[in-house]
Amino acid sequence: MQNQRNFLDTDKIVGKWQTKRVILDKLHVTKFVYFGEMTIVSNSKKQIAFTQQQNNRFSLFDVKESGILKQNGNDYAFSQTYQLKVFFEKCDILFNNEKLFFSFKRIAENQKIEHSCILDQYSGQIIFTGLSSFMITFNVSGPKKQYYLKALYRR
Repeated sequence: MQNQRNFLDTDKIVGKWQTKRVILDKLHVTKFVYFGEMTIVSNSKKQIAFTQQQNNRFSLFDVKESGILKQNGNDYAFSQTYQLKVFFEKCDILFNNEKLFFSFKRIAENQKIEHSCILDQYSGQIIFTGLSSFMITFNVSGPKKQYYLKALYRR
């Protein structure tokens, strides 16, 4: 029997993570670089939700990223927030309105992630490079968007 490991262990994800992003805007032929921090905290209001089925038990976390986005010598303050719902076998990344952004399995080191937002399509992957680091890439296309994003998160 193969030993499987779960990524994003709920006992180890809380705290500060270093983040770095590169965004290549193909529509406007420009490059953005982001350096910052991601903070994950347990959501005390909805710490653990229980149902009758074991697969529906989850822990809820608030995720906030903040840092500096650089483009053509200009610096811009940047921040965004999400919710992270951690189930036994998968994780859901939710927008603040609790709508799903994307899901991924906790045991797969490399997997595809997809999101559709009205006319925009997000096609990417999440790659766990260790128990305390992962990378997300997206190709985003839509009538007013054409860009590639690569983000690295590490403890």
